[in-house]
Amino acid sequence: MRYLTLLIILMVCCEAKYVPKDGVYAVSETMPSYAEGINALNSYVNQEIEKANLEESGSVFVSFVVTTDGGVDKMTILNGTSESLNDKAIDILKNAPGKWTPGTEEGQPVEVKMV
Repeated sequence: MRYLTLLIILMVCCEAKYVPKDGVYAVSETMPSYAEGINALNSYVNQEIEKANLEESGSVFVSFVVTTDGGVDKMTILNGTSESLNDKAIDILKNAPGKWTPGTEEGQPVEVKMV
């Protein structure tokens, strides 16, 4: 009888849904996606980098939150190169045309952090 009780407790615990305290998911049932497609986003980013005619080069890693309405918020530089490149990366992301399709949990849109 002891084993049966333990099994039932484990089954109940595993069925609980994780809800982050800050309301921002790291992973959702359906992850956000760029509405126009990842190729369109890559094309836009490359065009903006070429237009900027930057004197320096490097990689900038940005995290951001896709909001429930498909917007982009809470952008943070995770690993940058210089202040000017970091600012340009944020600017490009902020001004990207179109929206994101938000992530969902149980069919409802949720905020999801993208890295």
